[in-house]
Amino acid sequence: MAMDFYSDGTLREPSLKDMLADPITKAVMRRDGVEETKLVALMARQRQSLLEQGRLGGN
Repeated sequence: MAMDFYSDGTLREPSLKDMLADPITKAVMRRDGVEETKLVALMARQRQSLLEQGRLGGN
């Protein structure tokens, strides 16, 4: 997983796409029986809920 930095030099959290591409993450998900498509759908629903509540910016 590549490191990503903001323009001011501070470290940025990896995107969900980056995390799901990581071999260790994939191995843990496989071990735990977590399906990528279901996880992505869950995260999308949670993001939408937070946006509707005004608790997340529109990024």
